Amino acid sequence: TANGKAVRRKAKRQSRAPRFSASATAPMAGGGGGRKPATSSSPSSRRQKPRASREFGPERSLESQKEGLCSSSPSVSSTESTLQMVIPGLLKSLDSPVQPPKSLDSPLQTVKQVQPRKSLDSLVQMVGSMQLSKSTESKSASSGSGAAGSDLGAAPFDICMGNSKGTVILKHGLLEINREKRRAKELSDIAPVQHLRPGMVLLKNFLKPDDQVKIIKHCRDLGVGPGGFYQPGYREGAKLSLRMMCLGKNWDPDSGSYGDIRRFDAAQPPKIPEELTKYVKDAIAASHEFLKQRGKGATNPDAELPVMSPDICIVNFYTTSGKLGFHQDNNEQRSSLARGLPVVSFSLGDTAEFLYGDVRDDDKASKIKLESGDVLIFGGQSRHIFHGVSSIAPKSAPLWVTDKANLRPGRLNLTFRQYNYKGSVNVTPAPFDTCVCDNNTAPLQHLRPGMVLLKKFLKANDQVEIFKLCHNLGVNARECLCLGKKCNQYSNSYGDMRPFDGAQPDIPEIFKKLVEDAIEASHEFLEQRRGTSNALVELPPMSPDMCTVRFDTIIPTIVLRQDTDVTETSLARELPVVSFWLGDSAEFLYPGIRDDVASKIDLESGDVLIFGSQSRRISHAVSSIKPRTAPMWLVDKTDLQAGLLNLTFRQYYHV
Repeated sequence: TANGKAVRRKAKRQSRAPRFSASATAPMAGGGGGRKPATSSSPSSRRQKPRASREFGPERSLESQKEGLCSSSPSVSSTESTLQMVIPGLLKSLDSPVQPPKSLDSPLQTVKQVQPRKSLDSLVQMVGSMQLSKSTESKSASSGSGAAGSDLGAAPFDICMGNSKGTVILKHGLLEINREKRRAKELSDIAPVQHLRPGMVLLKNFLKPDDQVKIIKHCRDLGVGPGGFYQPGYREGAKLSLRMMCLGKNWDPDSGSYGDIRRFDAAQPPKIPEELTKYVKDAIAASHEFLKQRGKGATNPDAELPVMSPDICIVNFYTTSGKLGFHQDNNEQRSSLARGLPVVSFSLGDTAEFLYGDVRDDDKASKIKLESGDVLIFGGQSRHIFHGVSSIAPKSAPLWVTDKANLRPGRLNLTFRQYNYKGSVNVTPAPFDTCVCDNNTAPLQHLRPGMVLLKKFLKANDQVEIFKLCHNLGVNARECLCLGKKCNQYSNSYGDMRPFDGAQPDIPEIFKKLVEDAIEASHEFLEQRRGTSNALVELPPMSPDMCTVRFDTIIPTIVLRQDTDVTETSLARELPVVSFWLGDSAEFLYPGIRDDVASKIDLESGDVLIFGSQSRRISHAVSSIKPRTAPMWLVDKTDLQAGLLNLTFRQYYHV
């Protein structure tokens, strides 16, 4: 009915009444009626909002300007839109508690109470501070892990990257996939086993992908535990550009020796996992099979590469900027080195440029690339080669290494050795009545006028006899032993008896006979070399009546000296000096053809050096001793300790 419709219209107007109370509509009465707020959501009403704000007076206008400046800030508005897309539920929960009340006294009160933007601004500040804090924490965490070193309290280095749920893993690009396919095709054309030199074999891609993943996980689990990865260094503060972990025994780079605990934290090195030992034995067996096929059954593979049961291992992780200088792996027990037990090296991750050679000279070294899965073995004649890593090729690791093993960018290298060999050293010695000269070295060399080198002149039985006689005479590494004339080290003069005990040891007759034989051999060589020249003038004959015997393990300082501590008549006659060299090899310095330019030669066990006449007063010195380079048969026969035995003969008087 009409009355019912009127009642419903009245009820409808009453339900709208709280939004347009008298106090609220009064200021707007002259502005166009009370129905404008009902259409406030229309575009026209939004355009009229600035006029409405000016009607609230100067105080409201200032507040509106402040809010407008904040809301029009690009950083806040862009952050608001991002937050609305990412976390709309969070914004809804923040806005929901702030609801307009059913009844308000004025629009000003509405503006003051309904302020969702303040909550939004605080949310923006909160998210910004969280992001800043997170980035700071990540930087500190990365720097903390990178600082793992030989200092107490340093965190262990993790060779694998984190695998948290929030980590975004990108798919490999087409360029990377194609490069991987090309490399796999190239490997199929490369010989799987390569004989680099006697006693040195390279097994290309020997470790299967699944085996490489297992090895990386083994190293990762051990590396983050006690005795794990750290950055090794020296007492003076220098650090190696790699991370290292030792298994079986700990190797100290400062002392160059092995021990049962790590020096800086007393941690015990973990044991070698049995699975890794099996990989080593499989690699040696594969190299033996290759050597048999290569030699058609005529060679003995065990003689070139002896069988080895690893009990120590050094695990190194190189970053893409890591490298390792030229060195020798010669800190194991002498029984292991004398047997020539090989070093077995596993390469995983990025490719490395590997250098190796017989001398410590990068320019003369050979180079090969060691890729992920390669196994390098060197023993026997190659056991004491110099070797090092010159560079790491970034992003050269197979894709599955990072996908399955999460290995960091870099190269993981494991070198296995046998610290001690408990069996007998079964090495066939050179015949005792024949010269043990190297076929590639001239037996006699004319170095300069009046200076001759007789390579490996002393026979094997002579060297053994010399060692035994010197041992019986009391030669040691602490002082020089004088035979014939006794040297007073304080006055730098000679006498007939030793000042501290009155002893008068004479030169054994076998020593004198060997000196005479060496001079005679040099005379014959000079006559054949020059024909008409007088060999006696270039190297006068000499009958030794004094000899100094030294046994050195290291050369602390290089001191150039002249052998002029004889009588003036002997020096005027320019009688030669005859020097025997036994044991470890030594680097010897002397003037070349030009006296102002030094030359150097390697003197090996059995060499005899003679210099007289024009070379009698040359300045000379031993610059270094190469440890553990003595012949294995000499070690076996004499129980020789590491070091160099040198006998220098002269004639004190000349009548």
